[in-house]
Amino acid sequence: MLARMVSALARQSKSHAQELLGHIAARKNDIARAFYDIGTSLRELHEKKLHGALGYDSFDAMLAAEGMMSGQYARRLIQVASAFDREQAQRLGAEKAYALVRYCARTKKDDDPVQYIMEGFPVAGGKRRPIDDVAVREIAETTRVAVLRQKGEHSASESARRAAAAGARKLHAKLKERMNGEVTVQHTFRRGHWWLEIVIPAEMATLIR
Repeated sequence: MLARMVSALARQSKSHAQELLGHIAARKNDIARAFYDIGTSLRELHEKKLHGALGYDSFDAMLAAEGMMSGQYARRLIQVASAFDREQAQRLGAEKAYALVRYCARTKKDDDPVQYIMEGFPVAGGKRRPIDDVAVREIAETTRVAVLRQKGEHSASESARRAAAAGARKLHAKLKERMNGEVTVQHTFRRGHWWLEIVIPAEMATLIR
């Protein structure tokens, strides 16, 4: 009796897992609009560990074998579906919704990402702007700065940037007269350091000594 019940439950789990995968597959080509529904199906597959009912060792293995998507992207959609309702998620779009979730996670805040829909998002030094007016890159940059500040690195990073900018201005002033004004000096961050880049007409290269 017990064996039959276990077998029946296994068949039910397998059938349900196949149904969820079919649901995802049918919407995958329209993921820009269907990302929330896909996320809810992925969440159920993941939380209930239904990959086992289909004979897979892991959630990621199931996604790969079924030709769905990467495990990393699937988890993004799961996080979005867990944090927002359908209307909120579709208003934001998949990338902005995930950026808000990531902001809360990376900055170790107890904030509910939904609050940024209601109250606006703090960009440009903490000033809140309506979420519809905030770009994904602005959320990402705010996240980056907040993480650096928490690590105590923001002040040093900003100090180094200002020093590089001052160095660029000083070098520009020094070269400007020699190059008859045909020179640009700019500071740029690469490979963990600030660099100064000098741009001059090629025929003036011999004037630099």
